[in-house]
Amino acid sequence: MGPASASTLESDPNTEIIDLAGHSVVPGLSETHSHIVWAAESEYHGEVFIPKSVRELLDYTSERVRALKRGEWVYFRNTYPTRLEEYRYPTLEELDAVAPENPVFIDGAYAGQANSCALAVAGIDENTPQPPVGEIVQDPVTRKPTGLFLRSQSLIARHFPGFPQVSEEERLQAITEVARRYNQLGITSVIEGWTTPTTIAAFNELYRRGALTLRMTYTVFPDAAQPRERIEEHVEEMFSLVETPCAWGKIRFLKSTVDGGILTGTALMRKAYGLRGDLHQKVFGHTDPGFRGVQTYDVDSYVRAGEVAYDLNLQMTAHCVGDAALDILFEAYRRIDESRPITGRRFSAIHGDFTDRATLEFMAEKGILNLGQMAWFYKDGAILSRILTPWAIRNFYPLRTMEELGVVSAGGSDHMVKWDSFESVNPYNPWLGMYAMVTRQTERGGVLVPEERISRESALRQYTRNGAYATFDEDAKGSIEVGKLADLAVVSGDYLTCPEEEIRGIRSLLTMVGGKIVYSEGFAVGEGGRS
Repeated sequence: MGPASASTLESDPNTEIIDLAGHSVVPGLSETHSHIVWAAESEYHGEVFIPKSVRELLDYTSERVRALKRGEWVYFRNTYPTRLEEYRYPTLEELDAVAPENPVFIDGAYAGQANSCALAVAGIDENTPQPPVGEIVQDPVTRKPTGLFLRSQSLIARHFPGFPQVSEEERLQAITEVARRYNQLGITSVIEGWTTPTTIAAFNELYRRGALTLRMTYTVFPDAAQPRERIEEHVEEMFSLVETPCAWGKIRFLKSTVDGGILTGTALMRKAYGLRGDLHQKVFGHTDPGFRGVQTYDVDSYVRAGEVAYDLNLQMTAHCVGDAALDILFEAYRRIDESRPITGRRFSAIHGDFTDRATLEFMAEKGILNLGQMAWFYKDGAILSRILTPWAIRNFYPLRTMEELGVVSAGGSDHMVKWDSFESVNPYNPWLGMYAMVTRQTERGGVLVPEERISRESALRQYTRNGAYATFDEDAKGSIEVGKLADLAVVSGDYLTCPEEEIRGIRSLLTMVGGKIVYSEGFAVGEGGRS
């Protein structure tokens, strides 16, 4: 990758030439796991407050309840103990002290912490039976709920009346704004991680208006516990909704979910969270030292879903964070492979945080992809390295080993809430992801497993060629070659030679999708794109 030279290109009088003044050009970047519509809607009505410490959270709650009526909710979305300065959630007592008459809930997506008022609204006490999946955490002596819900947070969340809704037109405005921010970073393609009819309708309409600036790939998410016929019906219904050309919107993935999340201590691990000591109790609120995480369905469910995906020419994938969760998913893939050879079908694991060599060898053998989010490593690696076993941390996104064994890994973020690329949950800035891949630096704990660093070229490949490969689009995009789509970005710094610390500050100065300029900064681009 280096400065483009017009003298090396064939041209004719109709060729449009933009003088890049020595700046480097990269292929358009792929974001392989984003909840872009959720994220877009999250801040349409105003900025979302995500606390960075327990003190911030409690102060905010105290201030909010003064402006609320008794019984009105204070609800924190996508807030995780690993991201708080104290590395823990507030206790039930701390929340009660600042909000005795208002329900408060801290939603961590795969866990959550409630106050006493929220428990009362939900009718949950020491006599409430445990849910089939997850746990209502109880005090080991009194058996009273502590307010913590592990992978069962919906027992509280379903009583929350919800955030302000957006109209169809407002949704389009919100998506357009977030798409602009993606383009500003050089992102031109997105795999949407949980696609609904509303999602498809929005992108259909943006395409009709000529306002779509991202190439979209959709992920259907049927209930894997349903009979095969119902799963097939769900997929077929979703297929019928897509109205764009395949280059702008297509369904490629059928998804399920295996476990919880590592940021809440609910990912399914081979080794117990308490194996190294009791820090997991402080951070995650576990009361059982033998707790290993949660499992959503049995293996048969994933086999059934995978067979439907195979027969409908889709790629099976699953939310799968812990190493034991990968064991379950890959056992399903082994069973599917007995009657439907999966090599070449590009099945994958979403997240796949902890992969040992044997797991990676199986992935390489069967062509299974990993759709990872290196921002988790950067944001949460410091505290996780103190809780999980050294063996688990050694296998926390071992990207060099993946590369050596031939496992294709593609970069993404799991962006869910907020518009800012660094402050969002989770940070979707691809240059931050590349910085973490190259340095193995964590935000609060130094370097982890430096031997798994990869080169700058390899890190960029995760967001370009590998991203295109993940959706069977490597012949159309992912590199700058004659005959491919003109998706590219002119970037602000020389990615290959700049100091490492400058990588995460790179942005796009000009982004093209299909030869059309969708974002421009710093270039005097005239009519028709000429400079």
